[in-house]
Amino acid sequence: MITLDFGKSGNLPAAAGVAYVTDDFNEAFVYFPTDVRARKAATLSALFDGVGLVRGERGKVYFPIGWLAREYPKQREALALMKARLVGLAREMREDG
Repeated sequence: MITLDFGKSGNLPAAAGVAYVTDDFNEAFVYFPTDVRARKAATLSALFDGVGLVRGERGKVYFPIGWLAREYPKQREALALMKARLVGLAREMREDG
């Protein structure tokens, strides 16, 4: 798992300031920045669907963008762009590191 911390760079594609990308670059995980009730509902729905989640800093739950795009089709395009950006940044980090 590649951890992207945007708090240090000021380059913030996700509200939490942190995102995760799998080592094979197939999925990116982001924090679901909405009210507590919606976040709890999304967490329960993801667990019911058997979706793997990432527990990050301060206990925040990070959701896979692919799943979010399926569950929230109105946000599909924005989420696809975010995933492409995060995967690109993770690849750059891997190449530089």
